[in-house]
Amino acid sequence: MKRLSDLDDENTPIEEIAKKFSEYSPEQLEGFTNESHPDSDIIFTNTDTGEKIALSLKATHNPEIIEHALLNYPDTPILTTKEISDYFEHNPEYAHKVFGKNCKRKFK
Repeated sequence: MKRLSDLDDENTPIEEIAKKFSEYSPEQLEGFTNESHPDSDIIFTNTDTGEKIALSLKATHNPEIIEHALLNYPDTPILTTKEISDYFEHNPEYAHKVFGKNCKRKFK
């Protein structure tokens, strides 16, 4: 795993990140990670309001992986496969935290 500590700030402009990574070949990019948000894989920002939604991405067929992530990071919603999302759909403890393809539920 490789890190670029000078880019770990969530306020680093996208242009600066793109410039830094454009200096590397695809082979050199293997293994790079950003550990500034260990609970999430992607953060969506509403450009009108500035509101941010952090999501964890989990492509798995094993519900235990989802449960483990929810126990470790209970405030981070998970985007997963439709099958796993359906598995958790009627679980009152997790239904509002696990989402899948064609999901009509809203993030909380």
